[in-house]
Amino acid sequence: MDRFGFEILQTKRKISLKFQQKRIVFWERKLSKMVKDKVVLDPYAFKSAKKRDKTIYLVYKLGESLEYFKRLSEKTGMHFDITLLRSGTLSGRASGELICTYGHKHEENRGELYFVLKNECMIELYDETSRETLVLSLPERSYIFIHPKFFHRLIAGKEDCVVLGIVPKDAGHDYSVVKNKGFPFHVFYDSKRGMLKYVHNPNFSGVSLLIDKVLSKSSLTAILKRINTFRKLLFNPKTGRSIYYLG
Repeated sequence: MDRFGFEILQTKRKISLKFQQKRIVFWERKLSKMVKDKVVLDPYAFKSAKKRDKTIYLVYKLGESLEYFKRLSEKTGMHFDITLLRSGTLSGRASGELICTYGHKHEENRGELYFVLKNECMIELYDETSRETLVLSLPERSYIFIHPKFFHRLIAGKEDCVVLGIVPKDAGHDYSVVKNKGFPFHVFYDSKRGMLKYVHNPNFSGVSLLIDKVLSKSSLTAILKRINTFRKLLFNPKTGRSIYYLG
Protein backbone atom coordinates (compact mmCIF):
# COMPACT_ATOMS: atom_id res chain seq x y z
CA MET A 1 0.00 0.00 0.00
CA ASP A 2 1.54 3.34 -1.00
CA ARG A 3 1.37 6.57 0.98
CA PHE A 4 -1.81 7.63 -0.78
CA GLY A 5 -3.72 4.74 0.77
CA PHE A 6 -4.78 2.68 -2.23
CA GLU A 7 -3.49 0.21 -4.81
CA ILE A 8 -4.67 -0.63 -8.32
CA LEU A 9 -4.67 -4.36 -9.04
CA GLN A 10 -5.18 -5.75 -12.53
CA THR A 11 -5.87 -9.27 -13.80
CA LYS A 12 -6.07 -9.43 -17.58
CA ARG A 13 -8.41 -6.58 -18.55
CA LYS A 14 -10.16 -6.29 -15.19
CA ILE A 15 -9.16 -3.94 -12.36
CA SER A 16 -9.87 -4.00 -8.64
CA LEU A 17 -8.90 -1.44 -6.01
CA LYS A 18 -7.36 -2.18 -2.62
CA PHE A 19 -7.69 0.45 0.10
CA GLN A 20 -5.86 1.10 3.33
CA GLN A 21 -9.12 1.87 5.14
CA LYS A 22 -11.78 -0.82 5.55
CA ARG A 23 -14.69 1.56 5.11
CA ILE A 24 -14.63 3.39 1.80
CA VAL A 25 -17.31 5.84 0.72
CA PHE A 26 -18.36 5.03 -2.83
CA TRP A 27 -21.31 4.83 -5.16
CA GLU A 28 -21.95 2.80 -8.28
CA ARG A 29 -23.77 3.42 -11.53
CA LYS A 30 -25.97 0.65 -12.86
CA LEU A 31 -26.77 0.05 -16.51
CA SER A 32 -30.48 0.25 -15.69
CA LYS A 33 -30.15 3.90 -14.62
CA MET A 34 -28.42 4.81 -17.89
CA VAL A 35 -31.16 3.07 -19.86
CA LYS A 36 -34.02 4.49 -17.80
CA ASP A 37 -32.71 8.04 -18.22
CA LYS A 38 -32.07 7.54 -21.94
CA VAL A 39 -28.46 8.69 -21.91
CA VAL A 40 -27.32 5.85 -24.21
CA LEU A 41 -28.22 4.97 -27.82
CA ASP A 42 -27.47 1.26 -28.17
CA PRO A 43 -30.81 -0.61 -28.43
CA TYR A 44 -29.17 -3.81 -27.19
CA ALA A 45 -28.23 -2.03 -23.96
CA PHE A 46 -31.93 -1.60 -23.27
CA LYS A 47 -32.48 -5.33 -23.79
CA SER A 48 -29.46 -6.23 -21.65
CA ALA A 49 -30.65 -4.07 -18.73
CA LYS A 50 -33.97 -5.91 -18.69
CA LYS A 51 -32.31 -9.32 -18.61
CA ARG A 52 -29.47 -8.67 -16.15
CA ASP A 53 -28.53 -5.36 -14.62
CA LYS A 54 -24.83 -4.66 -14.08
CA THR A 55 -22.50 -2.09 -12.56
CA ILE A 56 -20.67 -0.20 -15.29
CA TYR A 57 -18.63 2.16 -13.12
CA LEU A 58 -17.87 2.99 -9.49
CA VAL A 59 -16.86 6.29 -7.91
CA TYR A 60 -14.74 6.24 -4.73
CA LYS A 61 -14.75 9.35 -2.52
CA LEU A 62 -11.12 9.54 -1.45
CA GLY A 63 -11.60 12.83 0.38
CA GLU A 64 -14.16 11.18 2.64
CA SER A 65 -12.31 7.89 3.11
CA LEU A 66 -8.50 8.06 3.14
CA GLU A 67 -6.55 10.15 5.64
CA TYR A 68 -4.16 11.66 3.10
CA PHE A 69 -7.00 12.86 0.88
CA LYS A 70 -9.20 13.90 3.80
CA ARG A 71 -6.55 16.38 4.88
CA LEU A 72 -6.00 17.55 1.32
CA SER A 73 -9.73 17.98 0.76
CA GLU A 74 -10.15 20.04 3.93
CA LYS A 75 -7.15 22.20 3.04
CA THR A 76 -8.09 22.89 -0.59
CA GLY A 77 -11.90 22.79 -0.55
CA MET A 78 -11.90 20.23 -3.34
CA HIS A 79 -13.21 16.72 -3.93
CA PHE A 80 -10.77 13.93 -4.81
CA ASP A 81 -12.67 11.03 -6.39
CA ILE A 82 -11.55 8.08 -8.46
CA THR A 83 -13.73 6.49 -11.09
CA LEU A 84 -13.28 2.82 -11.94
CA LEU A 85 -14.76 2.53 -15.42
CA ARG A 86 -15.39 -0.95 -16.74
CA SER A 87 -14.37 -1.92 -20.27
CA GLY A 88 -16.52 -3.42 -22.99
CA THR A 89 -19.91 -2.50 -24.42
CA LEU A 90 -23.03 -1.51 -22.53
CA SER A 91 -24.90 -4.51 -23.92
CA GLY A 92 -22.10 -6.99 -23.27
CA ARG A 93 -21.98 -7.85 -26.97
CA ALA A 94 -18.74 -7.84 -28.98
CA SER A 95 -19.98 -4.82 -30.94
CA GLY A 96 -21.99 -1.96 -29.55
CA GLU A 97 -21.86 1.28 -27.62
CA LEU A 98 -18.85 1.51 -25.35
CA ILE A 99 -19.38 1.74 -21.60
CA CYS A 100 -19.42 5.37 -20.50
CA THR A 101 -20.25 7.53 -17.51
CA TYR A 102 -23.59 9.32 -17.26
CA GLY A 103 -22.12 12.76 -18.00
CA HIS A 104 -22.84 16.17 -16.51
CA LYS A 105 -22.07 19.88 -16.54
CA HIS A 106 -20.96 21.97 -13.59
CA GLU A 107 -23.54 24.23 -11.98
CA GLU A 108 -20.94 26.84 -11.05
CA ASN A 109 -18.04 28.36 -12.99
CA ARG A 110 -15.55 25.75 -11.81
CA GLY A 111 -13.10 23.64 -13.77
CA GLU A 112 -12.15 20.02 -13.19
CA LEU A 113 -8.92 18.07 -13.54
CA TYR A 114 -8.94 14.46 -14.75
CA PHE A 115 -5.79 12.37 -14.35
CA VAL A 116 -5.66 8.83 -15.76
CA LEU A 117 -4.13 6.59 -13.12
CA LYS A 118 -4.34 3.29 -15.02
CA ASN A 119 -4.83 2.25 -18.66
CA GLU A 120 -6.52 4.49 -21.19
CA CYS A 121 -9.96 5.86 -21.90
CA MET A 122 -11.67 8.67 -23.80
CA ILE A 123 -13.51 11.80 -22.81
CA GLU A 124 -16.32 13.52 -24.66
CA LEU A 125 -16.72 17.29 -24.30
CA TYR A 126 -19.71 19.19 -25.68
CA ASP A 127 -19.97 22.98 -25.89
CA GLU A 128 -23.66 23.88 -26.13
CA THR A 129 -22.90 27.41 -27.38
CA SER A 130 -20.65 26.50 -30.32
CA ARG A 131 -22.33 23.10 -30.78
CA GLU A 132 -18.89 21.52 -31.05
CA THR A 133 -18.16 18.03 -29.72
CA LEU A 134 -14.66 16.86 -28.87
CA VAL A 135 -13.78 13.19 -28.34
CA LEU A 136 -10.30 12.94 -26.90
CA SER A 137 -8.12 9.90 -26.19
CA LEU A 138 -6.62 9.92 -22.69
CA PRO A 139 -3.57 7.63 -22.39
CA GLU A 140 -2.38 6.38 -19.01
CA ARG A 141 -0.80 9.18 -16.91
CA SER A 142 -2.33 11.89 -19.10
CA TYR A 143 -4.31 14.74 -17.60
CA ILE A 144 -6.78 17.30 -18.84
CA PHE A 145 -8.33 20.47 -17.43
CA ILE A 146 -12.05 20.51 -18.24
CA HIS A 147 -13.47 23.98 -18.75
CA PRO A 148 -16.89 24.56 -17.09
CA LYS A 149 -18.49 25.33 -20.45
CA PHE A 150 -18.35 21.65 -21.40
CA PHE A 151 -20.77 18.82 -20.75
CA HIS A 152 -18.40 15.89 -20.18
CA ARG A 153 -18.35 12.10 -19.83
CA LEU A 154 -15.72 9.36 -19.78
CA ILE A 155 -15.78 6.51 -22.30
CA ALA A 156 -14.16 3.11 -21.82
CA GLY A 157 -11.02 1.90 -23.56
CA LYS A 158 -9.85 -1.66 -24.25
CA GLU A 159 -9.33 -2.40 -20.55
CA ASP A 160 -10.86 -1.22 -17.28
CA CYS A 161 -9.45 2.17 -16.37
CA VAL A 162 -9.05 4.33 -13.28
CA VAL A 163 -9.36 8.12 -13.41
CA LEU A 164 -8.78 10.62 -10.61
CA GLY A 165 -11.11 13.62 -10.66
CA ILE A 166 -10.24 16.81 -8.78
CA VAL A 167 -12.95 19.47 -8.58
CA PRO A 168 -13.99 22.30 -6.22
CA LYS A 169 -16.65 21.19 -3.74
CA ASP A 170 -19.02 23.95 -4.81
CA ALA A 171 -18.88 23.08 -8.54
CA GLY A 172 -22.13 21.13 -8.48
CA HIS A 173 -23.19 18.42 -10.92
CA ASP A 174 -26.03 19.10 -13.33
CA TYR A 175 -27.17 15.77 -14.76
CA SER A 176 -30.39 17.20 -16.19
CA VAL A 177 -28.54 18.52 -19.26
CA VAL A 178 -27.89 14.91 -20.28
CA LYS A 179 -31.00 13.12 -18.98
CA ASN A 180 -33.41 11.99 -21.74
CA LYS A 181 -31.00 13.42 -24.28
CA GLY A 182 -27.52 11.88 -24.16
CA PHE A 183 -24.57 13.44 -25.98
CA PRO A 184 -24.33 14.65 -29.60
CA PHE A 185 -22.17 11.65 -30.54
CA HIS A 186 -21.99 8.21 -28.96
CA VAL A 187 -18.95 5.97 -29.39
CA PHE A 188 -19.54 2.42 -30.64
CA TYR A 189 -17.09 -0.41 -31.28
CA ASP A 190 -17.32 -2.48 -34.46
CA SER A 191 -15.69 -5.82 -33.61
CA LYS A 192 -15.70 -7.07 -37.22
CA ARG A 193 -13.69 -4.10 -38.44
CA GLY A 194 -11.83 -3.57 -35.18
CA MET A 195 -12.61 0.14 -35.19
CA LEU A 196 -14.59 2.83 -33.41
CA LYS A 197 -17.74 4.41 -34.83
CA TYR A 198 -19.01 7.84 -33.83
CA VAL A 199 -22.79 7.68 -34.06
CA HIS A 200 -24.71 10.95 -34.30
CA ASN A 201 -27.50 11.36 -31.77
CA PRO A 202 -30.71 12.60 -33.49
CA ASN A 203 -31.54 14.64 -30.38
CA PHE A 204 -28.88 17.12 -31.55
CA SER A 205 -28.79 19.04 -34.82
CA GLY A 206 -26.10 21.23 -36.37
CA VAL A 207 -23.32 19.70 -34.26
CA SER A 208 -19.73 19.07 -35.32
CA LEU A 209 -17.20 16.47 -34.17
CA LEU A 210 -13.46 16.74 -33.57
CA ILE A 211 -11.33 13.74 -32.61
CA ASP A 212 -8.00 14.40 -30.90
CA LYS A 213 -5.55 13.07 -28.33
CA VAL A 214 -4.36 14.54 -25.03
CA LEU A 215 -0.58 14.45 -24.75
CA SER A 216 0.13 16.12 -21.39
CA LYS A 217 1.47 13.50 -18.97
CA SER A 218 2.52 13.50 -15.35
CA SER A 219 2.48 11.34 -12.21
CA LEU A 220 0.12 11.35 -9.24
CA THR A 221 2.91 12.64 -7.01
CA ALA A 222 3.67 15.51 -9.38
CA ILE A 223 -0.02 16.40 -9.75
CA LEU A 224 -0.52 16.58 -5.99
CA LYS A 225 2.66 18.58 -5.47
CA ARG A 226 1.18 21.28 -7.69
CA ILE A 227 -2.28 21.11 -6.15
CA ASN A 228 -2.25 24.69 -4.84
CA THR A 229 -1.48 26.03 -8.31
CA PHE A 230 -4.12 23.81 -9.87
CA ARG A 231 -6.61 24.85 -7.21
CA LYS A 232 -6.42 28.48 -8.35
CA LEU A 233 -7.03 27.44 -11.95
CA LEU A 234 -10.00 25.24 -11.07
CA PHE A 235 -11.69 27.85 -8.90
CA ASN A 236 -11.09 30.60 -11.47
CA PRO A 237 -10.94 29.09 -14.99
CA LYS A 238 -10.67 32.54 -16.58
CA THR A 239 -7.13 32.95 -15.24
CA GLY A 240 -5.96 29.67 -16.71
CA ARG A 241 -7.59 29.52 -20.12
CA SER A 242 -4.26 28.63 -21.74
CA ILE A 243 -4.12 25.28 -19.92
CA TYR A 244 -7.71 24.23 -20.57
CA TYR A 245 -8.43 22.17 -23.66
CA LEU A 246 -10.84 24.39 -25.63
CA GLY A 247 -10.77 22.66 -29.00
